[in-house]
Amino acid sequence: NMTGRDLDDAEFEHELMKAAASKAKDVMSGCMQNATTEEEKKACLTNAEAKKEAAKASGRDVSDISDEDLRKFAREGAMADMAEVMKACVEAAGENATARKACSRRSDLKDSVAAAMGGMAGKVTDSQVREFLEKEAQSDALMMLKNCNESEKDVCAQQAKELRAKASGMSVEDISDDLLEMDAKEAMHRELGDKIQACIESAGGNTTKAEACKMTMVKEGLKQAALRKTDWEPSATDVDMALKKAAEKKAGEIAKDCQGARDACMEKLKEEAAKAMGKKKEDLTDVDVELLNKKGAMDAAKAAAEACFEAKKDGADATCEDPFEKFMEGRKEEAPKDAAERDALEKKMKVEFAKDMQKDVMSVCFEKASKELADACMANFTSKLEGVADTLFDGADAAGKEKKLKRAKEEASRELVGEEFHVCMKAATTEAEKAGCKEDMKKKAKVAGLTEDADDVEMRYRGKSMADAVTACNASMREECEGQIKENLKAAGMKAREFGMVKKLAAVKAAAEIWASCKENATNSDEQCDMLAGK
Repeated sequence: NMTGRDLDDAEFEHELMKAAASKAKDVMSGCMQNATTEEEKKACLTNAEAKKEAAKASGRDVSDISDEDLRKFAREGAMADMAEVMKACVEAAGENATARKACSRRSDLKDSVAAAMGGMAGKVTDSQVREFLEKEAQSDALMMLKNCNESEKDVCAQQAKELRAKASGMSVEDISDDLLEMDAKEAMHRELGDKIQACIESAGGNTTKAEACKMTMVKEGLKQAALRKTDWEPSATDVDMALKKAAEKKAGEIAKDCQGARDACMEKLKEEAAKAMGKKKEDLTDVDVELLNKKGAMDAAKAAAEACFEAKKDGADATCEDPFEKFMEGRKEEAPKDAAERDALEKKMKVEFAKDMQKDVMSVCFEKASKELADACMANFTSKLEGVADTLFDGADAAGKEKKLKRAKEEASRELVGEEFHVCMKAATTEAEKAGCKEDMKKKAKVAGLTEDADDVEMRYRGKSMADAVTACNASMREECEGQIKENLKAAGMKAREFGMVKKLAAVKAAAEIWASCKENATNSDEQCDMLAGK
């Protein structure tokens, strides 16, 4: 406990799980040192003795420690160890830029990643090392802000930047307040699900206590990650958006750590994502689960693309994972066998990855008081956003890349504003609250620079939601998923008579995206692309 104060029941439960993770990680590390083959190393990640030690440290039954838990413990333990190695290396390098860049390419860092994944160091890419380092650097930044007094936020922010720089090899000057806040939010969302689960377990079946604890955890987390906000009370929309993000992060973890058949992994995802939001498993529909899985898979793809961009800054010959392959791996699905269909889907999804990166940045920048301040915030990320997009859109000419990036930016703005309005409306219970949601959307749209009418933004978001839901579900589930997303949209204010138009918008959008991606390949005929778009 680094807070210097007494812990409540939920915080104590969370600390017990940290202790469990540490004990299990030590056992798995010892196992890895004695393993000589990849099969033996993979077996270390499900080590029975590691489960026993984790159960003992947390006061749980051994049956409560899953294989997924052990894989998560191994990954997070490796990230923490790597951060310490990186900090020492960067400190030793001093102002020598070449030496600082070399720190992230140390062979012992690849050894740590390999151990965390139960593999061989020779198969670890430079981007995987960078991804591990970046995530732990984000956690370091959040930790510094969490332990900060409200009156000392400026000092804490500078210390957090220095710590983040050492953990990632960046220069302190390159870390803006906006980047620091985005990092802190990212780390907060990752740990929030575990904290809420601790709330539920510590409440012992008392739903009132569990709900109160959940709300405290979410609001405290939001305040800790809000770098420059003082005397701020998160709204119901802020809380619900944070819970949604926590569930998406948990879905991404399960996609990484679940090694079984897709159906079993999706059931595990449903259970863990529900816990991350403080809900029952039965509260999540099939379409909820598919969309959470898709978002988790997109996060994995996006992280791979960003890590590749950062790794190549340290060396042009850096090796990288393929973002599209990471996406399909996270979805627990095989890519289409037909070459044209695979190519069209890959191109479509890479625009989605770029758009999701834009939304991450906008979620910080669009909190500013004016469009001018939001634009200045966005400018802090321009180089990275364009650099990653350039990598994602490799193969397109300059004009094609510019067109895709523009589309990603415009759609990201609309979707972020629309999503926050949707979440606000679902939480609203009175006409006054609903009117407040409308007013908030208009203000956010102005900051975002949207020129469309608020009703148009709302309708487009609904169409996008429908398209995402239907394409996320497999063919046998689509009718059921369509009904579920219809109810979801109605809960946020959509009138039943509007559903036909939303459904039409969704069909047009989904088909147009695939058709456009298909036609990027000049050898594909109109008939071939029409067939793919109609699927």
